[in-house]
Amino acid sequence: MRGAFNDQGCARRWLTLGCIFLATFAPQVRGAQRGAEQQALIARFWTAFKAQQHGQHAEAERIYLEVLKDAPLMSDAWHLGGVAKHQQGRSREALPMIEHAVKLRPVFTTGYNNLGNVYFKMGRLEQAMDAFEIAISQNATNTNARVGLGEALIAAGRYQDAENVGRAAVAADPKYYGAYGLLAQTLRENGNPDESLKVFEAMIAMNPATVTGYSNMGTLLHKKKRYQEAEDALNTAIRLNPNHQNSYYNLGLVLHAQSDLKYVEALQAGASCVAIDPSFAQPWYNIGRLFRELGRHYDSIAALHRYQQLTVRNLRIRGKAAFSLPKEWAVPAACSDPSAPDKANEVRLVRYWESESDVKMEQVNWDAGPPAVYGTSNPSSLGGARVGSGYVNNGPSAELEELPLASTRRWNSLWYVDRELLLFEMRNVVVEGEMGLMHDGRCRVFLPLHDTYVPVLDQIMPIAIPTKIYGTVLTFPQVAARNYYHWVVEGLSRLMIAWERVKNDSSVLLMVPSNPSRKKTNARQPFILQYLDLLGFSSDRIVLYDGEKTRYAAERLLYADWRNQASRPGMHFCAPRSALLAVRRSLAPHHLPLPSRPYLVLISRADTKHRTLLNEDKLAVRLEEVAKRYGKTFQLFIGEAFSIKETVLLFRDACICISPHGAGLANIVWMGNGSSVLEMPVHETHGRDMAHLAQSVGLDYWTTSGVKPFRFLADFTADIDEVERIAEQILKQQSAPLKQQIAPKHSH
Repeated sequence: MRGAFNDQGCARRWLTLGCIFLATFAPQVRGAQRGAEQQALIARFWTAFKAQQHGQHAEAERIYLEVLKDAPLMSDAWHLGGVAKHQQGRSREALPMIEHAVKLRPVFTTGYNNLGNVYFKMGRLEQAMDAFEIAISQNATNTNARVGLGEALIAAGRYQDAENVGRAAVAADPKYYGAYGLLAQTLRENGNPDESLKVFEAMIAMNPATVTGYSNMGTLLHKKKRYQEAEDALNTAIRLNPNHQNSYYNLGLVLHAQSDLKYVEALQAGASCVAIDPSFAQPWYNIGRLFRELGRHYDSIAALHRYQQLTVRNLRIRGKAAFSLPKEWAVPAACSDPSAPDKANEVRLVRYWESESDVKMEQVNWDAGPPAVYGTSNPSSLGGARVGSGYVNNGPSAELEELPLASTRRWNSLWYVDRELLLFEMRNVVVEGEMGLMHDGRCRVFLPLHDTYVPVLDQIMPIAIPTKIYGTVLTFPQVAARNYYHWVVEGLSRLMIAWERVKNDSSVLLMVPSNPSRKKTNARQPFILQYLDLLGFSSDRIVLYDGEKTRYAAERLLYADWRNQASRPGMHFCAPRSALLAVRRSLAPHHLPLPSRPYLVLISRADTKHRTLLNEDKLAVRLEEVAKRYGKTFQLFIGEAFSIKETVLLFRDACICISPHGAGLANIVWMGNGSSVLEMPVHETHGRDMAHLAQSVGLDYWTTSGVKPFRFLADFTADIDEVERIAEQILKQQSAPLKQQIAPKHSH
């Protein structure tokens, strides 16, 4: 976040201003005021000036406006009155005052410098750059204007130009530490983190009290995943200035990145950040995510809603300058109301797409059939005899004490309500950002139906990134584009909703997340492309989406989704049951009878960074023995070792899947009705996703008792005896004589 002044340059700006004031103030008032009145006017101006220096911005604004009544040609009062409004977060009101100041005094380097600051705050980057360049042309030694120009170039994505300005700023004033700060930022953004770090260190050596130096170096160290050093740098910035909001915000991000061990500290940093200025939007999003991770769902919703409100305010300040509209496209009719030109550029977040006159909506009606697992619609069984997966299980709770079954009260709040499947069509839509933010290039941001609390501000990319225009495109906006679970459960579900349209119209392109392997040495085809290949899509129908590097524009956009009707955030991970069943039918339409399914599968986390099963080898040996006793084949599943085709076939024929919580559990969507899933251990804020998935596709869901205290991302040791007992119980149940069976409509 960048205000009118920062610790790199505010002292210099005020010194320059003072000199200009002494040289030019008297001529401004001499013609209108004489003697004592003139001196009184000068005194009132200085009173406002000193109030502004001490942070009393509202009082300064009031006095400046009074001064202007008696001296309407005083450019300094117009200028600083505008700055006072800007410092109070009222940039729109500030802009005309500062613009008037530079009209009154065309040679006014400080005025143009602050005009650039206001334009920058409003997102009007081209005008900000023009203002900074005028300030530099009027005073080549104005390093502050060079810093402002460089920051505007960074925001526009013109990183090389910004680096050139940074180097010029250092050359113009080698003793000014602020110039080094700009150069370090440009090097960071231009992909040269090592040199950037050296320049930050040089900046701090020149001025050990630089708050922004430590703060920005902390963000760089965060990017390099040197978390402890990042913490140290940000904490130093906070010690130097306990009210430096950006440092608290970035400290919260650094702590959040270090897993659940530091979630509480991250939340405290976020709270400190918004306590300084509650109108700063971005920290509210991080606070909402942290509350969700900590299981405080209502607090999470409240924080995310606050973020969204502030997002709207921020976008309305920036207006159409926030977005990029392809030159070939006309301004949308919804954004060009001739009767209300002032409101035509106001940005709004569209939650109910069907309310827009230029959006077509089709409801896709599928009958998912009756629930395959008892409890999906009637969670009333609390122990003793339990009906599940079409079989009667006599008293497992008595045999296995404290075993949290899928039918116990613990899971009541996850029971599933099927949601309507919706397919939208609209014209001339831009898609950008990691999560695929959709907007019309001028005044409307279309929020995903499944999760309206998306980080809109972070998804708007620099104007300078290239734009590619396509004809008809089906898009897949989703979080964590490289995550296997999100593609299989969410992405494929959306594809199934639009399946008939895509299958019957070969002109429809699929814009799917580009998901190169995390390991640079892995040359195999990305899993998304493997899935599309199995489904029969040729490569010429696939657009690999990388929204942080390229902006995509579709002349006709198709978008499939469902509304999140749950009372907790994050339930967008849980796709509608009818869509999940369609996913299963697409690649695993038929299954062996339950007693004939041969595989007991243990999903390994050996190829991941988190939640590694520390005694995996011992558990695998025990499970192999269990499998042999019941005539089954044990299979250790390591995702990197299997192709997608092999994965689908393995899970299709599995009778039990045992796994730590993780993306690999998405593969249970290929398992047949009645097979069982055992998840270990389960965290309350996340375990529901897999329970939902299992029950939606007719699987019997079990969970271990977990470990205490539980840490969501930590490695853990399984209770091998407990896992063996549950596996034995499941296999006994599966091999027992059939007593009762619920036959789902789509069971095969």
